[in-house]
Amino acid sequence: MESLTWFVLLLAGLTCTHAVGTSETIQNLPSICQVEFRVFLVWTHNCACSVLTTGHIISVNSCFQASPSNRQIRLGTATSGWGGITREVGSIINHPLADLTVVRLTNLVWFGPTIQNVPIVPQGFSVPENVPLSIAGWGYTAQGGLFTNPYLYRAWLESKNITLCMNQHPGRVTTDNLCVGLIGSAGRDFDSDDAGAPILYEGFLTGLASFGAASSNNNLPIVATAIGPYTNWIVGAAV
Repeated sequence: MESLTWFVLLLAGLTCTHAVGTSETIQNLPSICQVEFRVFLVWTHNCACSVLTTGHIISVNSCFQASPSNRQIRLGTATSGWGGITREVGSIINHPLADLTVVRLTNLVWFGPTIQNVPIVPQGFSVPENVPLSIAGWGYTAQGGLFTNPYLYRAWLESKNITLCMNQHPGRVTTDNLCVGLIGSAGRDFDSDDAGAPILYEGFLTGLASFGAASSNNNLPIVATAIGPYTNWIVGAAV
């Protein structure tokens, strides 16, 4: 019993080491959702998404490179892989150039305290440099620590200089991206389970986490697909 108690305390300590964000309720972030992949007969959490309408969600197309039948969306819960409701994927609309996807659900959802749509920034909006932003998800991007738990976390980041970001990720970043990192640090390590994670600026969806470095000691920024260059396309796809 004593050794079991020690192990639990050790695991808790490792989980909290270098904590970055704080746990969130789904009522505070009702627009966030989960993309689940089917592996044989088991559904597992792999990406994050956001609710656009009662019949559409938005994420990144790197999360939808398989048949719609092997993807499902979980909404209305702060726990990874459990609770809320699930919806099958009806169709996938990938942007031809950007890491951006609008997904049509087979059945509508009902809005309430735990499911709401996310407001998006207007076409052409550009996030100023060095302003606070939030990112939310179920991976260690927001949680921090060496291990993750199954609960939703939110962390505060800031927008980084796009030219510097282009140099840090050569050949992979354009002015239609948004680069973010910890406040006071050069960047933030990235967990692929947080692909598609919403980046909010004053409550508006302004980016979707796309890629980054897993173990850079927070020296490289996360690269997101900026929403502002594609707002008109998103609105047209979600009809």
